[in-house]
Amino acid sequence: MRRLLAAVLFFVTAPVAHAAEPQTCADVEIIATAGTGAASVYDDPANIVSFGVGTNFVAHVVERFGNVSAWQTPYPASAGVAGTVGPNKDTVVLPYGKSQQIGVERVVGRLSEMAPACPNTKWILVGFSQGADITGDVAQLISSRQAPIGPDRLLAAYLVADPGRARVLDQDGMTDTGTSGTMTADGAVLVRTSASSPAPGTVGLAGARPNGAFSNLPGKVRHICAGDDPACTVMPGGLLAGAAARANADPADGYDGHPATLRSMLIDGSLHRALGPHGAQLLDAVTFGRFQEAEQIFARAAGTPGLSPEQAAAITLFGHELLGTALGVDIPDQSFTGDAAVDRLINVYLTTNRELRYASAMSRNHTAYTGESRDSVVRIDGARADDWLESDMHAVITKELGAAQHVAPVPYAERDTWWQRFGHPQWSAVQFILGSDHPWARALWDFYGL
Repeated sequence: MRRLLAAVLFFVTAPVAHAAEPQTCADVEIIATAGTGAASVYDDPANIVSFGVGTNFVAHVVERFGNVSAWQTPYPASAGVAGTVGPNKDTVVLPYGKSQQIGVERVVGRLSEMAPACPNTKWILVGFSQGADITGDVAQLISSRQAPIGPDRLLAAYLVADPGRARVLDQDGMTDTGTSGTMTADGAVLVRTSASSPAPGTVGLAGARPNGAFSNLPGKVRHICAGDDPACTVMPGGLLAGAAARANADPADGYDGHPATLRSMLIDGSLHRALGPHGAQLLDAVTFGRFQEAEQIFARAAGTPGLSPEQAAAITLFGHELLGTALGVDIPDQSFTGDAAVDRLINVYLTTNRELRYASAMSRNHTAYTGESRDSVVRIDGARADDWLESDMHAVITKELGAAQHVAPVPYAERDTWWQRFGHPQWSAVQFILGSDHPWARALWDFYGL
């Protein structure tokens, strides 16, 4: 099962990419885990970037307290070759399930390293998307007392766009800092936002954690999920959930050949050169379930003259991922016309159309928490989600230490003036070319107050 490995991770201390220098123990340490494409196994954990885009709220919180530290999780942040269409910080390409597993190991390894050396330190965990999936699994281990720290040493966990979100209950809830929301079956509080709420029965893309996963962390675990974000809102057993289940279970065989990214192949034209001549045949084979034929088509495409070994590996693995996704989708065999070919097309259409609104809006809705997208912005109590995170995290630490006064979040109106609207396209162009963590991109973000 998806969570089986996490349940035994406390037996293993995973190697951490960077050895920690001797340091004074902080009262509170924040572990931040960015999402797919926004982290790398080569990251310096001391270089705090929060989610890699948006307000660097973790760094801001650390600056306000002299006795709070932070650690940025270095992990592949990969979702397979198919996930390399956009910018990716890491050159390591792995299936989502393997990447997520490594992330859990890295966070557990950090806790294993620090908890005995700093017996009075407490922790806050925060993650976005795949990073939220990692953070939630670690919080589950902590709640079940299978982690290097017990529930009393976890002050809060923030799961933003969590692919492991459990279904929403018909029950009001409240965080330990007084934010109202709705309880979820795993024992977290789904914080109310300006976005639509997740529909009843929906769960995260990677499958829900067990009921009561956070039962020993009352009020400490916060879900933030826009109802139209497919990372945290899909129907169990549906098209997207089935595709994700295949990706999550995909073995890592073949990925050690360092495949090229689809982004690089789109830029240099090699992807079109390899797959273009086979497009119609491939679509026909996949639509009508002739997966062995489709596999052979991908094999021929990978043999296109002029492809590098890395590009050929990318084509082969992309085919494996795509066909695995197709196998994970249950297409009904309902008769409408009596013509098998026409009925197949109708069934495929009906199956895909049910969740089309989620998939088609993936980019816009999934980037609505941090200001990366200006089309749709998720707000909590009048502030953008990442600004609210900074304020609430500050409240958690203040409650624990009693060392500072409340810090109100930046009102969204101050993020949406003509100045930000002028600067956002400039930042967007720079981050697309250089990456959101590039100093020029960060400088533009801060200069325009995005």
